[in-house]
Amino acid sequence: MQTQADAVAGENDEATSLASSREAVAICTATFGAVNLETILANRNLGAALMFFGHVPEAVPVSEEAYDAARAL
Repeated sequence: MQTQADAVAGENDEATSLASSREAVAICTATFGAVNLETILANRNLGAALMFFGHVPEAVPVSEEAYDAARAL
């Protein structure tokens, strides 16, 4: 899923890229929990995609969540 989001981001397809990134976060969170490396990476990637597409106010809390979870490992 994240590879798909990254590939789509390279094509500047904002809606599909962000949807794929959000889906990856949801699946990882449901499967592994919030404090898990896969979930942390999915959140980090979502934050990066949001920044890439100019959604800074939404990207900051997502990125902070990834950072806080990584520190909790």
